[in-house]
Amino acid sequence: MTAVIFQGYMLGLAYLVPIGMQNMYVINTASKSTGRRVFQIALIASILDILLAMACFYGIGLILERVAIFKTAMLGIGGIVVLLIGLKLIFSKVEVLEEIEDEYGIGKLAAMLFAVTWLNPQALIDGTFLLGGFKALLSAAESPFFIGGVALASVSWFFGLAYGVYYLKRFMTPKVLRIINVLCGSMLVFFGMKLGIEFLNILK
Repeated sequence: MTAVIFQGYMLGLAYLVPIGMQNMYVINTASKSTGRRVFQIALIASILDILLAMACFYGIGLILERVAIFKTAMLGIGGIVVLLIGLKLIFSKVEVLEEIEDEYGIGKLAAMLFAVTWLNPQALIDGTFLLGGFKALLSAAESPFFIGGVALASVSWFFGLAYGVYYLKRFMTPKVLRIINVLCGSMLVFFGMKLGIEFLNILK
């Protein structure tokens, strides 16, 4: 089953590496956090992403395709939440490390990561076709090993990304952090507007 795990791992990386809402938020938050908080960021992001991958693998994304009102609601809610998160990043002040630590409780951190991970119906649909497509090629015995490989990819990716940014932050001046805020926030605003446009198109 090693080959199946490896296949799941590589597909998981291909699913994660493209820069998206979740990656942008991890990069932005890890660049302003202490070691303890970076661990929490990586752990929560990994758990939420594994749950998303499992949902896609077992076909929840198909519900979005077949139940129009559910997809419409997800687009509307997701667009607003992601847009607000992006705008907050763009207009937020660059604060000292301790202030950032105190401001972001673990509950708020988890809620933000949930928003950028799960409130994106397109991610569920794309993930369903990518991961679900492979499920059709696997036997019942191979499926757990495959999704296990995807889970390993998620853990290694988010811990690598979060700690990579954390250890590079010594080179990050307030000006650099401000640029990261604007770039990450702008990317989230773009995704939020994209979801909003799709929502409006459905309403038409």
